[in-house]
Amino acid sequence: MDKLPRKPWEDPGDYDKLGVDAYEGEDGRERAQKNIRRFVEAHVVPESPWDEGVKVKTLSSDGTEIWWEEKDGKKMLMIL
Repeated sequence: MDKLPRKPWEDPGDYDKLGVDAYEGEDGRERAQKNIRRFVEAHVVPESPWDEGVKVKTLSSDGTEIWWEEKDGKKMLMIL
C-alpha cells in the first residue's frame, strides 16, 4: 500500500474538485468510504478455488472480468 501513487480512499477527481480538504469532515469521510468500497469491490474475486483460465467478474459494478494464467512458472493476472 505504501508504494501506491495514492491511497485507496483517494480519488484525484475529488482533489481536483475539492482541493486538499477533500476528505475532511463528514462529507469527506463519506467520500472516502465510497472510494474504499469501490477499491475493495474491484479487487475481490468471488471464486474459490479459482482455476487457471477461468474468467470471473470482480465484485465491482463495472463488470470487470479477470482470469489468471501461468507462464514460465509465474502467475499472470489478465484483465478483460
